[in-house]
Amino acid sequence: MDCPECGKMIPSDAETCPHCGKTITEEDKQKQEDYVHCPHCGRKLSPCANVCPECGHPFEDDKVKENLNGLEPHSTVYIKSNNVFWKLLAFFILVAVLVFVGHFVYCWVKKSNTHAAKNQEQVEAHIANKDNRNGVGSHNGHLWVDLGLPSGTLWATCDVGAPYPGQRGDFFAWGEIQPKKNYSWGSYSYEDESGRITKYNIYDDYLIRLQPSDDAATVNWGDGWRMPTAEEFKELYEWCMRGNNNEYIGPNGNVIRLGGSYWSSSLDTKNDREAIVFGNSSVGDRCDGYCVRPVYVASRN
Repeated sequence: MDCPECGKMIPSDAETCPHCGKTITEEDKQKQEDYVHCPHCGRKLSPCANVCPECGHPFEDDKVKENLNGLEPHSTVYIKSNNVFWKLLAFFILVAVLVFVGHFVYCWVKKSNTHAAKNQEQVEAHIANKDNRNGVGSHNGHLWVDLGLPSGTLWATCDVGAPYPGQRGDFFAWGEIQPKKNYSWGSYSYEDESGRITKYNIYDDYLIRLQPSDDAATVNWGDGWRMPTAEEFKELYEWCMRGNNNEYIGPNGNVIRLGGSYWSSSLDTKNDREAIVFGNSSVGDRCDGYCVRPVYVASRN
């Protein structure tokens, strides 16, 4: 028990306080049994106390004091019950967050797969449509669309490296046939250490259009496919109407979708360090990475 005079701990059967000499009466002992404990610091308090003199914790609700009556200082029951509550609350919050994130990822993957499958189904259905039997076809396993252009150029439905229409393909430097991570002059195949262009140089070899061995479309998709020339991109732009989502609608109503910027096979004859780009700019450094949309020119019966 605590001495009612000095507040220090004394034996429960003490007659006097060994610290201050206070005589301990039966009435003092009875009052000790009615004490409550502060849940914040554990100090014993009078049932009439409104504030803990040790830590300042308020006791305005008598019911709170009644519920705390009889608990030992820093009672393990009281502490454990609070610990269990917060642990359970944290557990349920964590489970809820994981369920929400898992559901979001599942819906996103499902939507992406559904969208890709829908695009493929639309292309296959277009091929099977007898009314458009002369408008869509394939070569070397890759699909083309006849837009009804004057040149008869057949445009691929996908970029090189794209699994489905509407998805962006791989990036290539101009004249290189494989994608890579770094697109800069330091990693470009046709520049030597002195900074001189070694191929497709308007002052030396006079080559202004990619040869089949340097054409990413021909090498990756096979003979018959190639990168469009600057003139073919110009024809596409002038003869097709623009739809939503970068759609190009040909004179015959057939459609392809382009996204971003694309290399042509044509060198910029004013600056052989650049080539013609279709999209956001008219020219680009040959070392830069852009997509490739192949074309197929078939003989007409």
